[in-house]
Amino acid sequence: MDKLAEAFKVSVNVKSNASGTLLQAWTRWFQFAVGNKYELAIQNVENRVATNRGEKDEIIAQMKILCLNDQKSWSRLINIFGDEASDGVRIVQCGTREVIAHTNDISKSASKYKADCILEMIKTGRQYRTTIKSKNGAPYAILNHTPRTAKVFRTAGRLSHTVPSLDKIAEEYVTKRTAGGREDMKVNELSSLNDANHKEALMEVIAYFMFDGTGESDSKCPAEAVAIYEGTHITFIKISSLDDRKNYIASIWDRVILSFRNKQMPPDITNCHPWVYIDKGKNGSIKHKGSLHLRVK
Repeated sequence: MDKLAEAFKVSVNVKSNASGTLLQAWTRWFQFAVGNKYELAIQNVENRVATNRGEKDEIIAQMKILCLNDQKSWSRLINIFGDEASDGVRIVQCGTREVIAHTNDISKSASKYKADCILEMIKTGRQYRTTIKSKNGAPYAILNHTPRTAKVFRTAGRLSHTVPSLDKIAEEYVTKRTAGGREDMKVNELSSLNDANHKEALMEVIAYFMFDGTGESDSKCPAEAVAIYEGTHITFIKISSLDDRKNYIASIWDRVILSFRNKQMPPDITNCHPWVYIDKGKNGSIKHKGSLHLRVK
């Protein structure tokens, strides 16, 4: 509390003869005290050795929003979320639909939820199911290790109509890998995506996995907004319509990285071709890499 008291004394002494200075000093002290509490909570998250950068930032971003609310920093919330946030923003858990009031209540969302949390604008009551993406570490994933045999790609699956195009993209990828190409390829390196139908198919796949579901099922809490956490700043993007989706995916397209990995591959890979690249190790080991993986740099 010594630091807090000192901060308060400094604030009071600044322009002590000016009208309203005491209130301003109290506001500064109050925000400092609240911010200090949250900085300790954030540091605890940073110290988690087993947690990756993206998972840490998913939690830290929510802590930052909680902090701004507790500090009553309405102008900073408006800068992030727009005028809807002028009375504050509530954070709601996707599963329980309970309002998060304390940092201890924040945790990584379940994989069955595409949204990481629900952000509710107190002024309007509008809720945004939000996926949080970190740009502070490795390229963030938008599709995790999904083989051709996943339910969503099977006959009558929601993305079954995209498989012919994905096959063409995979064939080019495997050919380039076999010729010594890198595992990670930017989508702009693949000439097959110059075909408008193939590009549209992959964009539809990106949209589904980013907002709607996984390889096995539709999400119980689909996303309709994106919060990008970069450095210590949050950028909030509303995805309220199909046009918003198309525009957002177009905005990240040049940074999408495509690869096929061995994770989540089924024991029988017969129906995984032509997505499979056979990776032969120097020690004679063989890995069948046929799980589609997409990230954004």
